[in-house]
Amino acid sequence: MNRIYTLLFIFAASSIFAQEEEILPRFLSASERNLIEDYTPPTTRGIETPPPFGNLRNMAEWEEIQALTITWRSYPTILKQIVRASQPETDVVIFSQNAGDVENYLMGNAAGGPLESMDGINIVDAPSNSIWIRDYGANTVYGNRVDTLFLVDWIYNRPRPADDVIPDALEKSMKF
Repeated sequence: MNRIYTLLFIFAASSIFAQEEEILPRFLSASERNLIEDYTPPTTRGIETPPPFGNLRNMAEWEEIQALTITWRSYPTILKQIVRASQPETDVVIFSQNAGDVENYLMGNAAGGPLESMDGINIVDAPSNSIWIRDYGANTVYGNRVDTLFLVDWIYNRPRPADDVIPDALEKSMKF
């Protein structure tokens, strides 16, 4: 009888994994290399007027952040550990196509057990193509070296249109 349950489990698990989508690498995948010649990224979006500052600088990776942004795709165990470690330090913004599944995973027993709470975690309903948000997410920039903080949305150089508009989803989710 145990063999039957084991076989049923293996069959169910393999059919679940067979339906998973391709995990895109940080570089162009083979299928994307075929698309890149015909890909035309958007040329305009948002505010195109340069900010009125002569002294712009990128935020350094060691400076304090106001929020950590991640895209919930693939690697849920690692992402949960990142959220767990980050939650006491800063707000966490998670981009996902299924907020309910993400919250259930974070509050479930997998990967070290449930988080203590969802305080400081904002799950934004937004489609994406890949997990590599550091490459396509908004970049923090200061005007007058440290005076004014704002986000820059660069046009992503990959044929991944959902990734390219994640900064728009961030802007819409921010509370002013």
